[in-house]
Amino acid sequence: MDVTPVPGPTLPDAPTDLVATPGDGTVSVTFTLGADGGLPLNNHEYSFDGGRFWTSLLPADTTGSFTMNGLTNGTRYELLLRAVNAIGFSPASEPVVFTPFTVPAAPTGLVATAGDGEASIAFAPGDDNGAAITNYEYSVGAGSWTAFSPAELSSPVIVPGLANNVSASVRLRAVNAAGNGAASSAVSVTPVPGPTLPDAPTNLVATPGDGSADITFTLGADGGSAITNHEYSLDGGLSWTVFSPAVTSGSASLSGLTNGTTYLVVLRAVNGLGNGDASEAVAFTPFTVPDAPSSLKPAGDDGGVTVAFVEPADNGSAITNYEYRIDDGAWTPFSPAQSSSPVVLGGLTNGVQIAIELRAVNAAGVSVSAGAVNVTPVAEPSWVATVPDAPTNVVVTPGDGAASVAFTVGDDGGSSIINHEYSLDGGVTWSEFSPAVTYGTGGDLSGSFVNGTTYSVVIRAFNSVGAGEASEAVFLCPSTVPDAPTIDSHSAGGGFATVRFTPGADGGAPILGHEVSVDGGAWTDYDGFADDPENPTSFEAVVAGLTDGVPASIRVRSFNLVGPGAASAPVTVTSVSKPSAPASVIVDPGPVSITLTIVPGDDGGDPINNWEYTIDDGITWIPLRPAQSGPVITIPGQPPISVFILQPGMTYTMMIRPVNGEGPGAPSDPFTFTMNPEEPPEPPLPPVDSDGDGIPDDLDPDGGTGALPYTGNSSLPVAAGGLALMLAGGALVLLRRRSATA
Repeated sequence: MDVTPVPGPTLPDAPTDLVATPGDGTVSVTFTLGADGGLPLNNHEYSFDGGRFWTSLLPADTTGSFTMNGLTNGTRYELLLRAVNAIGFSPASEPVVFTPFTVPAAPTGLVATAGDGEASIAFAPGDDNGAAITNYEYSVGAGSWTAFSPAELSSPVIVPGLANNVSASVRLRAVNAAGNGAASSAVSVTPVPGPTLPDAPTNLVATPGDGSADITFTLGADGGSAITNHEYSLDGGLSWTVFSPAVTSGSASLSGLTNGTTYLVVLRAVNGLGNGDASEAVAFTPFTVPDAPSSLKPAGDDGGVTVAFVEPADNGSAITNYEYRIDDGAWTPFSPAQSSSPVVLGGLTNGVQIAIELRAVNAAGVSVSAGAVNVTPVAEPSWVATVPDAPTNVVVTPGDGAASVAFTVGDDGGSSIINHEYSLDGGVTWSEFSPAVTYGTGGDLSGSFVNGTTYSVVIRAFNSVGAGEASEAVFLCPSTVPDAPTIDSHSAGGGFATVRFTPGADGGAPILGHEVSVDGGAWTDYDGFADDPENPTSFEAVVAGLTDGVPASIRVRSFNLVGPGAASAPVTVTSVSKPSAPASVIVDPGPVSITLTIVPGDDGGDPINNWEYTIDDGITWIPLRPAQSGPVITIPGQPPISVFILQPGMTYTMMIRPVNGEGPGAPSDPFTFTMNPEEPPEPPLPPVDSDGDGIPDDLDPDGGTGALPYTGNSSLPVAAGGLALMLAGGALVLLRRRSATA
């Protein structure tokens, strides 16, 4: 007889492609059946403890899907699955993790606080029942539910759109991935109108004085909260100053002002809620009496005198006339009024000397006397006016495309100075000051100045006779702060950031240095800026003190003699480093692998993505494959690519080190462990012999029924007692022949 051996049945393969869909205390699992090993699958078993204990599915499942009930919402489960056939159990599947969940529990303990058209509701959140709460909804009375937008995740919440002085019943409910949770008990609240900011003051009237002004106004409504003070602004509302002592009535005083300067004042009231709207602006100019005329130059005329002088500052109020006094007599105003130099006085006696004084008059009063000068009227005067002397002590102040000038006025030559002229090209061309400048405070130079360009400035005065001599030349170079630098590139690591940048235009004045600011903080004059060798026009700064893993916003600016310039656009850098050594390692050795429980050190700002180990004191480091990030990792006895094999019962000294995107970090301290001895294999299950004939059912031709019919086949070798030998499946089988009637 010819017999062909055939492979026997084996254990089934592991299930694959597990997908768990959690529900309310349940999970539905689908999977791909593994190969059955030659015998039909009769069930599957599952484990929730990593494979220590297994439970059969009930009812049995061999279709690739089943549902489990009675699970605890909010509990994380890690499910393993294995197949079962007549021989035994397949290897375990890869684990699948899930958390059963349902809608959240109702919020409790609602406490309502009334607001203006709204209510603040404090509450204790209910259990999320396994899925994070993503928002809350509210219902007013029997109305529909409204989700908070933007989403609210914690207590308290503000319920808007309520009617003042009307009681409202409010309920809350939480929302998660399972849907809307149960509604809370209702809480009642009656919103009430709240106070508002005060109205703007009105009817402002400013009465200027000597370096001061008195302001009267009508108070605005207080908005339901008492007005505690007012604030004023003298720049149209750009900056504000609180009155001290507080002003709560309709009048206030301002002091410390500059006579002759026009101010634009606005007021606003302050109550418990803050600052109200600003009033309409009102302009005023503080003033006082004029300064005294100076440099009196009298000349005798026929029956009178002509007195030329340097006109004084009017101190905020235009000079309307002058008064004169002769020989300490009474002060007499000129009639008709004379408000500029020179002044002419008649009705005097030729040949009789007099002592004459002058003083100026404006709306504030009269100035002090200029002091007496002597003069004698004559029938034929010899005095003749000339052009003014040159100005002296010229000082030019440059600005951003502009400049101003101050100087000392020269003698007027006996005829009042009408104005001054300036030249920006050393006296080739001339321009008059506008408005006119007749005294030494100077004025602004107009023109299209180019920052960084040098100009030669000279000044001259002119009177009714003509233009006088030019001043000595001074040089002007308008300038402004530098433009913002441009950051070209940046890098970071180890708590440092390197920023490379190109400075902007210098604004007309050489750049003296650069400053750096981190996260909007103070600007630091950084001495370490260095040229970038790869780009001669670029600079490089190294910023220290950064925290690994924490983004930092860095800006750079340049400064010159005018001041600091505009800041560069910010760049965000994040310093990362190689990770630190583990804080501790706990070893759990087995016979063919070890499990390490690690307390990692600092990850350097970049998450740990793998671990490496060595058992030859760091000469060779082996990365885990596939990668494991921890904190619990398993090192196999024979890695896929390694010269190391961990043997049962052997003792090893090992170090491990973490790895992140920057590379391998510092190693742990060495630790020593001994592998567990290899466990003996489980004994095989005894064969099943249903008919007791000594032949296992799976090899018995009668299938264990004991009813093998006699076929008359004499091809089998027959032994004594009616026995035959047969080679089946590679095994020698003893058969007992039965009679045809048996």
